[in-house]
Amino acid sequence: MNDIKILNFKNKEHKSIKATFTVCLNDVCMIHNCKLVYSEKTNKYYVFFPSFTYKDKSYSYVKFSDSLHQEVVAKATQIYESIG
Repeated sequence: MNDIKILNFKNKEHKSIKATFTVCLNDVCMIHNCKLVYSEKTNKYYVFFPSFTYKDKSYSYVKFSDSLHQEVVAKATQIYESIG
């Protein structure tokens, strides 16, 4: 079981980027500059981790397993919706 904490949560006034935050995993690893993004097309929230661009393509610095990624999405979405 992983302990996921969402820290430094800041709402953004942007069409698709709803918030930025830091993910703290098991009180060991901190990932800054994460984004909570909402897609009107799919009607879903997504979390994007920091990335870099190389030859017009973006590559993420961080890759979580699908289940861990979904936990982060759920926690960030819950905070965003509770703030309102």
